[in-house]
Amino acid sequence: MSILTQLTTRDPTTSCLRCGLCAHRCIIHAGQVGRCGAMLHQAGQLRALAHGHPVVLHADPIERKPLYHVLPGSKLLSLGTLGCNMACSFCQNWRIAHAHPDAAGEPTPPSAVLEAACAQGCQGIAFTYNEPTIYLDYAAAIMQLAHQAGLICMFKSNGYMTTEALALLPELTAINIDLKSFSDSFYQRICGARLQPVLETIAYLQQRGIWLEITTLLIPGLNDSDEELRALTNWLAALSPTIPWHIWRFHPDHQLTQVPWTQLAHIERAIAIGREAGLHYIYTSNLPGDPHQHTACASCGTLLIERTGNRTSAMHLVGGGCAFCGAKLPGRWG
Repeated sequence: MSILTQLTTRDPTTSCLRCGLCAHRCIIHAGQVGRCGAMLHQAGQLRALAHGHPVVLHADPIERKPLYHVLPGSKLLSLGTLGCNMACSFCQNWRIAHAHPDAAGEPTPPSAVLEAACAQGCQGIAFTYNEPTIYLDYAAAIMQLAHQAGLICMFKSNGYMTTEALALLPELTAINIDLKSFSDSFYQRICGARLQPVLETIAYLQQRGIWLEITTLLIPGLNDSDEELRALTNWLAALSPTIPWHIWRFHPDHQLTQVPWTQLAHIERAIAIGREAGLHYIYTSNLPGDPHQHTACASCGTLLIERTGNRTSAMHLVGGGCAFCGAKLPGRWG
């Protein structure tokens, strides 16, 4: 039985179906779609419109996801479809994330995805560019084949899936979640969602032992106040100080073209706040020269992983530990 079927419930009085894949838990009338636009109530059941219809299928360095503590220097086959269960006004992949899944082309079965990954010499498959929750059964079928072939699998996610859905998913190697803000008001106004379900997902993943990294896009005037950043980083450090936190520099896009690029001084301030909170691994992106891409040993301070752009340029790890003092570096290295 599919994950979607297991998490679909029926209202006996109205014959509406409730989707349990994400925290919206939409009640969907016959012939209608949920808030994501990707779940159709058809013939008495829910149908995932994005299932089997990737519009992105190409190789990427793992650092681009970003995952900095999982198989550095490896290559992943990136898969994305049309549609999303959030409506972020700053979305930088809005051309596919805000498109209707029924506009996709010819179907691509899971076996063809695995063949593409192997043909391009990839070490794993990344479900990315839009929210994987809207095609969860498709991802699960691909993951099963990938694991049999010895490939890793990861999600780039907004974290709005339910814990019930995650519990039914084959184990992920890793996941990077966008913690877009630490304000519920921001999530409601800017993303069409709520904060608490995202926090619950992050805590669940940490408890389950799936490798977790967090990304925050720093948007001037919307989610970059000292107060909010302290609340976010204190919460994250309390969960685990070894969770890597990626700070991305905002650039004007989609419906926020009037908002300027994030100033470098604001990114440096966010780094300082994260360090004060006790986070061990803080990274940045979209910066000239990007001095905060490298990974240092938390014990002796030696540079263990050096990066240039989205690629690993040097690595000083032995068995997942520092080549100089032997301290273990948290992550997935084998």
